Amino acid sequence: MASVNINIKSYGGEIDKFVSRRYQVLARLNTGGTAEIYLAMDTSDGAKVVIKILPSHHSNNRKKEADRRGATLDISHRVIEKSDEFLVQEANFLMNCRHPNIIKLLDHDLNAGRPYIVLNYLGKTTLENEIINSTLNFPIKKTLGILKHLSAALGYVHQKGFVYCDIKPSNIISRYQKYTLIDFGLVRPKGMEVSGGTIGYMPPEVLQSENGHVPANPNMDIYSLGILLYELLTGFHPFASKKIYHLNRHYSFDTQSITNKSVIPSSASSLNPLLPAVFDKLLLKCVDKNPGNRYQDMESLYLDFKAAAERAISTRKN
Repeated sequence: MASVNINIKSYGGEIDKFVSRRYQVLARLNTGGTAEIYLAMDTSDGAKVVIKILPSHHSNNRKKEADRRGATLDISHRVIEKSDEFLVQEANFLMNCRHPNIIKLLDHDLNAGRPYIVLNYLGKTTLENEIINSTLNFPIKKTLGILKHLSAALGYVHQKGFVYCDIKPSNIISRYQKYTLIDFGLVRPKGMEVSGGTIGYMPPEVLQSENGHVPANPNMDIYSLGILLYELLTGFHPFASKKIYHLNRHYSFDTQSITNKSVIPSSASSLNPLLPAVFDKLLLKCVDKNPGNRYQDMESLYLDFKAAAERAISTRKN
């Protein structure tokens, strides 16, 4: 396919030395402990893409990275593993993945001097941005729409024999009322050990495990999704030490409140008087600290939530 001549200022950083000449790097979007993320243009068609590339300090010293595997937490509260393994497992999963609510893998080179993957660009607005900019809570109808997209995506992941392991608002892109899962670096086959996550959304059995390893189970994603639904419907996180939004949504978490089975979240309807009490039992079933008491599949959760939401919406109309 012929190149497209588009006058966009290039980023001009050293990243150009590692990625294919097909891509013109435009800007750095983000950087963290496991990857650097850049906005780029595919010169074959002019489309914007995202390049996720192994950080230089990891690729230059992989032995050191291997030695520290599973030993520390980065600023996102993730247990750090070998960064190239995050990238490889994300690429391997997305290679065989086709779903409208899951980010698309367009290209990859895992043998480059700095391994990278290329993903479709969906914009910068995440569900976290929507939460920060919203009023205290989301309407039931809007929350149902979000759940419809996320439960479809997660159900697909589970049907393929995997667990996502990192549901949180910043991993969900919002675009034209469509919600898409991104960042599959922590995806795990069912039964494989889970070694990390994000505090506040990480299931208590993972957080309190002495060795940090428990088998991946779909009900872990249901727990994390339940935390998110509680946030959307009430405006509060169920296990934040201060159940109130701060600027930029910075919570202070008390891990004991997450792992202690005697600590039960406030009923959602007590925090949102417009929310019917039927949602209390539903949400508590999602975030039950005993994994066996949670919903065990996405379809059951979605159908119960949909029925409750439709009753609530119908009642208000009448």
